[in-house]
Amino acid sequence: MKQTPHCPACAAPLPELEAQQIVTCDFCGTDVNAEYQPAPAPALRSPPLSDEREYDDADDPPEDWQAGPWVHALLTSDRDEALALAESGNGRLTGEDLMLWSPALADALIKAERDADAEWARHLIVFLHGGARRRADDGIKEDSPEARAAREGRRMRAGDFRAAQRVQPKDAWFFLQIADRLIREIPESSGGMIVLTSAGPAGLRRFLELAAEFDTAGDQERLDDALVCVRRILTETTDDWAFGVVFDVATYLLPTLPTRTRQAVIDTLGDLADQSIDEPGREYGREWRGPDDMLTVLLLYADDLLHDHPDLGKRMLDAVVEGSSRHPFERYRWGLALRAVPSAKGRAACLDAYEQVYQQRAEDTEQDLLDEMWRKRRGEGLKPILKGGLPAMPQTARARDGQAPCPSCGHPLQLQTERLITTCDHCGQNSRVAREVRTIRRVLNPESLDLHTWEPERLVSTMLETQDDALRLAIANELASATSDGERFIELAPALVRYMLAEHIPDDVERLLADGIESMLRFRDPAFLDALFDSIRAQAFTEEGSDRLLDALEKAGPPAAPLLFDLCDKVTADADAWNMYTLRASQVGMTVIQRWAERDREGACEFLLDRMETTGPALSDQLPTYLGLHAFEDRPLGRVQERLIRFIDHHTDPAKVDWHKGISPLGKDLATPHLSWSAQDIADAEQRTGTKWGQGDGLAMQRLLADIPAVPGRLVTLRQVQMLFMQVDSTWGPPRKTGDLLARLDLARELLHDSTRVLILKAITQPPTGLTESATQEALRRLERVPTGEHVDPWKSLVATALTAEPDRTPAAIEKRRSTHFTPARGKLRWKLAKARHALGALVGRILRR
Repeated sequence: MKQTPHCPACAAPLPELEAQQIVTCDFCGTDVNAEYQPAPAPALRSPPLSDEREYDDADDPPEDWQAGPWVHALLTSDRDEALALAESGNGRLTGEDLMLWSPALADALIKAERDADAEWARHLIVFLHGGARRRADDGIKEDSPEARAAREGRRMRAGDFRAAQRVQPKDAWFFLQIADRLIREIPESSGGMIVLTSAGPAGLRRFLELAAEFDTAGDQERLDDALVCVRRILTETTDDWAFGVVFDVATYLLPTLPTRTRQAVIDTLGDLADQSIDEPGREYGREWRGPDDMLTVLLLYADDLLHDHPDLGKRMLDAVVEGSSRHPFERYRWGLALRAVPSAKGRAACLDAYEQVYQQRAEDTEQDLLDEMWRKRRGEGLKPILKGGLPAMPQTARARDGQAPCPSCGHPLQLQTERLITTCDHCGQNSRVAREVRTIRRVLNPESLDLHTWEPERLVSTMLETQDDALRLAIANELASATSDGERFIELAPALVRYMLAEHIPDDVERLLADGIESMLRFRDPAFLDALFDSIRAQAFTEEGSDRLLDALEKAGPPAAPLLFDLCDKVTADADAWNMYTLRASQVGMTVIQRWAERDREGACEFLLDRMETTGPALSDQLPTYLGLHAFEDRPLGRVQERLIRFIDHHTDPAKVDWHKGISPLGKDLATPHLSWSAQDIADAEQRTGTKWGQGDGLAMQRLLADIPAVPGRLVTLRQVQMLFMQVDSTWGPPRKTGDLLARLDLARELLHDSTRVLILKAITQPPTGLTESATQEALRRLERVPTGEHVDPWKSLVATALTAEPDRTPAAIEKRRSTHFTPARGKLRWKLAKARHALGALVGRILRR
């Protein structure tokens, strides 16, 4: 029997290899070279655990959380909470999410097994096998592996789970890696073998190896468990191509197996000889849905064994006889199979097997045979119909350059089907297809390539060079998978960015590449972040870029904020215009800041304040607007609010403050501060920038305003400080608690300028309700320590009145009652007069300052 090169990972047949040639196994996806050494598989890992729950309502039950936060809660909670989460399950942990988090679940399973925590290990095994599906309200189903194991008082076994069917090669490869790790690190646990069933037919070789180990060690219980899985894979693989490969794997490894394992495999293969298979625990046999010529395949294999391993060949035929004698006898199938046996020795042995089955069925005299005998008028039909009348054996088609030519005329045979006997379309000759060419190397079809086994360099270089749109799209889809690890693509970050910025990249490829970069960012590798950011700075800081690249950067979180702001500043500085690309970059940057502030408000605030020292005009208005809106609205004084108040105080020039009296509804003697620029400030800015006030687009006006400093010699603009001042004045509510009131009074005492002190005092003219006598006296003492001044003293008196008056007699309460009866001025004339009066007052103020 000719030896066929087989895959070292799954034992599937491989095409002929030349020196230095690398091919990919069509079944398991392993890359092999001429020495048949598998390429090392990358280490699998999960992203760092995070409780970030994007797009989820806080009231959602845990079973509806996103997969990442749910796994984080599952693996970081105390044992009771974790068990409660495990019982509820989560339907989102399936598919790619399951692949993404399986390494973390495997780590937890290893720890649970080493700690002998059987209950926790059981839940983790179930999750690794099929995902954290929701559990039924009435408990675990009675026919589930968990329920069966509980009824029998034992732990779950691999034999309790059905082998997966139609598993994608990438998924099979992934589960093989996880299972191998579990088997290696916790060999005493059944978790590795249970996960191995998720790999489907690709796990047959590993199950055979494990069965051989248990057979040699005399571990009968685990041997039986492994053999049940072997039998199920062989008898339940319904896809013709997948069955052809698992059959080749089993028959190729059969001579190397120990005695009991070998006999179990032989018996299983023999059971395939008939159209029905008896499964343990089944009342009726299940119809076999595999190849119609299964008996032919078995007899051809027995013919090969009779020449190289006669004893095994004899035992194989005995198993075929045993399997064929339990079900209705079909002479037609035996006739086709016997005609295909090529050698005289094999044909004689197979004919003897046929006679045994035929004779046994005649002795059983079952109904089908009685009907046949009745049809035979002379009763002479109980002898084999083929004995002495066999036709000439068909010729064998051998491999030639990866194809199987007809041995009669040389025309290429049609090998798309899995049948071993084929008819030439050209000359009509029947030929036997040799086993070593049954698995033909496929053409370069993206759907058949196992791209998950390719090295990163191979993926990216092929994507950059190929002209095949389908292949390029398949590679982009692979890069977008849940297991794309940024650590492996550090050196290729420039190529990915360059490809995304290409002019004619298809939309679907660009989208998938953005998803791929997003997947790589899930692992939060600093080295990959640095490489990606450096590449973007070098290539993407232009007027035209990729919006989807910006969407991917959004997933990088806080580290991407400086990059996005630098992009806006650089592009608007070079292009002297605001375009949709920079507008989109600024929007993404603000989204990143908002999510950053939800987890670390102080860190986001410090970043924005530092950024105001260097940012360009494109972002000069957005930063203070965001800071004021999100830092002061209905919030007490904290570290962030204190930092902003001190920032305003530090960057306030008293010469730029206008004090307006008589406009506060709380009293006509109260002066309200406003920050504004003078006519001379505008003239100086026009001379420096070459831009005239009121001319040009919005960015030109922003450039002009960004040239007016808040304090001479500093980069923060007066416009930014003015916007912050207005945001605090309009959004900061009164203190709700005593501690907040006292903290604001202490801060007012430490500030430098009266305008910022008044900003604080305005917010506390309505003290908290229910102040105790001691709290009131303490507040009055701290109010006395606030420095006095012409504009501050009236506000201090108002605050003191608010602290000592009855709740319904405070200035804020009186103003509230007054506003309910307020009638605004009516008519256009009154409105115009009010506006003119306000504008005239502002103009007089500026003239007096000059």
